[in-house]
Amino acid sequence: MNRTSLLASYALLSLVLCLSASCAVEKKPPYVRDGKEYGVTSGFIWRRTWWNFYERGVSYAEGEYWEDAVGDLTEAIRLRDEDQRRARTYGMHFVDYFPHRELGIVYFRQARYREAITELERSLATEETAKAEYYLNKARKALLEHTGSDKAVPTITILHPSDGLLTQDLNLPVRGFARDDQFVFEISVNGKTIPIFLAEREIPFSLDIPVNPGTNRIEVLARDLVGRESREMITVQVDRAGPVLFLEPMKAVTGAQKGMHMVMGEVRDATGIAGITIDGVPISGELGKSYRFEMTLEVLPHQSRIEVVAEDVVGNITHGEIPVLGRSPARSRKPIRLAWLARGLSDAALALLLSSAETPRIVLKDIPDSMTLLYESLYLEGSVTGPVPIQDIEINGHHLLDRSGRNIFFSYLIGLEEGDNLIRIAARDVEDREASKTLSVLRKIPSILGLEERMHLSLLPFPPDNANGERARLVTENLLVALIRQGRFHMVERERLADALNEMKLSASELAEEKTAVRVGRILAADGAILGHVLETPHSVEAVARVVDTETAEVMVIKDAFSEDKSLESIRAMMEGLAYKLKQGLPLVEGTVLRCEGNCYYLNVGSNEGLLPEQKFILFREGPEIRHPATGLLLGREIEILAEGRIQEIYDDMCSARVTEDRIKACQIQASDQVITK
Repeated sequence: MNRTSLLASYALLSLVLCLSASCAVEKKPPYVRDGKEYGVTSGFIWRRTWWNFYERGVSYAEGEYWEDAVGDLTEAIRLRDEDQRRARTYGMHFVDYFPHRELGIVYFRQARYREAITELERSLATEETAKAEYYLNKARKALLEHTGSDKAVPTITILHPSDGLLTQDLNLPVRGFARDDQFVFEISVNGKTIPIFLAEREIPFSLDIPVNPGTNRIEVLARDLVGRESREMITVQVDRAGPVLFLEPMKAVTGAQKGMHMVMGEVRDATGIAGITIDGVPISGELGKSYRFEMTLEVLPHQSRIEVVAEDVVGNITHGEIPVLGRSPARSRKPIRLAWLARGLSDAALALLLSSAETPRIVLKDIPDSMTLLYESLYLEGSVTGPVPIQDIEINGHHLLDRSGRNIFFSYLIGLEEGDNLIRIAARDVEDREASKTLSVLRKIPSILGLEERMHLSLLPFPPDNANGERARLVTENLLVALIRQGRFHMVERERLADALNEMKLSASELAEEKTAVRVGRILAADGAILGHVLETPHSVEAVARVVDTETAEVMVIKDAFSEDKSLESIRAMMEGLAYKLKQGLPLVEGTVLRCEGNCYYLNVGSNEGLLPEQKFILFREGPEIRHPATGLLLGREIEILAEGRIQEIYDDMCSARVTEDRIKACQIQASDQVITK
């Protein structure tokens, strides 16, 4: 190569290097307002990559330089189209990349509502974020208000329960849907709001509500984006009291039917009598709410009592007994014996003895004074008798009688709270003499449903990132409170977590790393760890939470919350919503084993129930009944936990799974055994 060619080559190379340098360094200066720069990136070199344009576009938007933001975000979309959490930039560097979302927000700020809606919908089609949902709701609302196209109030359809339903249930699932010509934004049942994060034209709802004896009004409210609302109300009747039996002493029949006996009494029920049997013989015909019976029957030689059974239209059942004359000891007081017992007593002591002997007598059927139950309710049956008519029987404030009688049988279904329950039965006769009996019932949650068997989670403090440190602390504390209150997960105690973090001496930045979550979770023997961060701007706050499996180090779910209101009340509401999202993302699902093939099991639950790959579950089997040793009362069933496992392949309504830990050696899992997610 001659000297001239060599010089030309050097000149060409210099030109290329100069051009490259001009492309590598962004010449456009940032905007400066109130001492802060907008339109900046974190890196020194401008490489015209999608993440450079995205970061600078977001910076422009923060400073409200809308057109510059539109230009950069549009260019970022041209280079990389889909919104994505933790998008890889280079090497092992990741960023949350939401150009469609941020562009939609910019369009919203410019009142370009249709374009905003298009971009926000595209963002949500690829990655769900609370921020996109928030601004899509605002953009849709603004467009509706601008165009006046929302013409109607929402309509509400309640599928269950039906209006006028008669039931004995403790809780009722209220199911249905609300529909609007535009968008339903809020639904509440009896004042309890159902979480809705994105308004839709039709939204289904399902909520269990407690109901009380008597008339219950259930009101469903629906509100659309522009504030139009409608209400739908139904009533439900709850009857947990069985028919009341007023039974009279048996009489011997004389004359042509000598040797027969007459059984007499009355059955009364406020909701209606469905059936009566006397000594196994049903009474036919219309029974109504009150039925007087007189039946002549033959009493077999071995019989000492005649049983009367009545059932109401709800399904409550009461059993009563009438002693056969001369074949069972009478329950009435014997004056001669009392006189004999009273010999040598003072007048005052004698009066006290006679008074106590004449109070009503309460007898409960197969119910001890104290017991432990695994069920959520207790069905009481008993009788009250007295020397004078009984005019009132009361169970925990609920009155059973509408007339008086001397030999009364009753039944009542009582709901039990977890822990200690006191049940008071009181009776009063027409002379105002009272008697009472108090039961102590300890209700335990079956072990398989208790928190100890649920997924153990540790919540790491959220580092503030660009947020106020106090704000980040409030987010963490309120999320922990919300998670504990909802009772879905077993949360690691704060003290244990604090000790582990102090021992590890972690920096704030390390608290947001998956490897830190895994280390902390393993130290605390937790199934998973919740970690995340808080992002704050002058006008908004955002919290992002990730649940990491401490065995596999995989991120199971990512959920977030966003609001423009940074008050304490708003943060509490945000964290309630975030806890709800985590619960929905890791649902508590119950199912059954369909088939066993070695260490592979097929279950009758799948993606329709929200299952996730590698989600942990427990295999268990219901064992023998547990009965009270003295009374024979059914207290519950033994639960045998067989093994733990993980979900593998998931289909719509079934999945395959494998066992990872045997709780019982050499256990034989079989079809019809049950499963529940941790």
